[in-house]
Amino acid sequence: MTTPLPQALRIAQEINRVLKDNPEALGHDRKLRNTLKEIRALDRSFAEKGGLFFHTGSTPLETAKKFTEIHLEQYRLTGLRPSLPALAIHHAAVLGLDKNSPAYKAMIMVAVRAEMKAAIAPPYHSKFHYTDVAAVTANLLEKNNAMVKGGEAGGVVLTQLEQALTFIAAIGHDLDHEGRDNPPDDLYFNEKKSFYLMEPLLQEAGLSAPDIDKIHTILLTTSPDGPHAVLKVVAKAQREGRTVDFTVIDPQNKFSELKALAGDAKLTQMAAIVSDSDLYASSGAGMKYSDTTGALMTAEKKKAGINIDLTTDSSRKFFFDSIVGKEGYASNAGRAANNEAFEALRAENDRRLAVAAARQQPKP
Repeated sequence: MTTPLPQALRIAQEINRVLKDNPEALGHDRKLRNTLKEIRALDRSFAEKGGLFFHTGSTPLETAKKFTEIHLEQYRLTGLRPSLPALAIHHAAVLGLDKNSPAYKAMIMVAVRAEMKAAIAPPYHSKFHYTDVAAVTANLLEKNNAMVKGGEAGGVVLTQLEQALTFIAAIGHDLDHEGRDNPPDDLYFNEKKSFYLMEPLLQEAGLSAPDIDKIHTILLTTSPDGPHAVLKVVAKAQREGRTVDFTVIDPQNKFSELKALAGDAKLTQMAAIVSDSDLYASSGAGMKYSDTTGALMTAEKKKAGINIDLTTDSSRKFFFDSIVGKEGYASNAGRAANNEAFEALRAENDRRLAVAAARQQPKP
C-alpha cells in the first residue's frame, strides 16, 4: 500500500525534476517557492486523508453523483483536493505518457503555473474550477476512445499526444482569469490572456508549433461570445456526416481563427471535450452542484460590478437552453457520458419553474 508521505514526496520530486530540466520555465523567485510549498502541503493532506480522484460512473446519473460527492463535497467544501500537478501526473500515468516527452513536461509546468496565486482571486474562476474542468476532460478523453473501440459510428480516435494536448488546454484554459467578461471589442480577451501565459511554457517544454496552435484553437473555442456556438455547429455537422462550410457558419468572417475546425474532426472533438467539461463544471452535475456554482458566479459578477442573480431557476434555464443548448453537449463523449444527466437536470428545473408559476396564478 502506498503511504501518504512517499506519495506526496514523489509528486514533489517529479515536479522538481521537470523544472530542473526546464530551468527557464517558471523562474526561481519566492512566488514559485511558495507555490511548490503549497503544492506539497495539498498533496500530503490529500494522501493522508484518503482523497479520491474523480472517475466516471456506469451511467450519466451515477457520474453526476460521483462528481458532486468528490468535487463538491470533498474538494470544495473541505478543501481536500489534489494539487493540479498531482492531477496532471495522475492522468499522465493513465495515458502512459513518456515522462521525458514534451507533452508530459508541458502538462506539469502548466499545472504548476495554474497553482500560482494571481493578483485577483475570483470566486468562481478559481483553482477548484481548473480542477473540475481538467478532471472531466481526462475522463471524457478516456470515454471517447472507449466509444470508438466499441464500434461507435462516427467516432474519432485521439492519439496519446492529442489527448495530452487536450488535457493541457483544459488545465490552463482560465489561467489568471480575473472574473470579468470579455470586452465587446475583443471576443477572445480572457482566452488569449490564458494562452499567452501558457505559450512560453509550451515552448520551453519542446512542443511543436502545430501542437501549440492546437492548444491555442482549443482555448479560443471556450469563449462564450460566439466561438463556443461556432464549435457546437461544426461538431454537430461532423457528427451528422455533413460537409462543414465555414462561409455559411461564419458569413461575416468574425471567427476566422476557428476555420481549422472545419477540416479537422479530431481538433473539433478535442475542443468540444474541453468546452463540454467547462460547461459541466459550471452547471451540469446536478442541482446541488448547480446551486453552488450559481452562487459563486453571482458573487464573481457582483465583484466585477455586474448586479445579476445566477442562482434562480430562470437564470439556470437560460444557461441550459442558450449556453449548453437544448441538444446538450457537443463532443461525442460528452453527449454519451453526460447528456442523460443534463436532460434530467433541465426537466427538474422546468418542473420547479412550473410549480412557481402555478403558485403565482390567482385563485378562482
